[in-house]
Amino acid sequence: MELDRDRLLEGEDVHLAVTLESNANVPWLRLAWPVPPALEVAGAGDVVGIALAADTPAGVDTTLTTRRWGVVPLPRLLIRAHDELG
Repeated sequence: MELDRDRLLEGEDVHLAVTLESNANVPWLRLAWPVPPALEVAGAGDVVGIALAADTPAGVDTTLTTRRWGVVPLPRLLIRAHDELG
């Protein structure tokens, strides 16, 4: 997980990028980054699903906006993998 900057002011955006790779095919991978109340997720939201091909990096990115001033911890990434049948 990588951020494009580490300090923000209230109302500013930060780009969050996640890159994943697996040595086996993963037909369905669900990623979630529950954000604290001080942050807001833009775009698709805080849960996305992707498929991973073996030995091929895949990336997911989103934009977070600070809603109020203060120290905000980076959201913890939650990962859940499923097979073809769910």
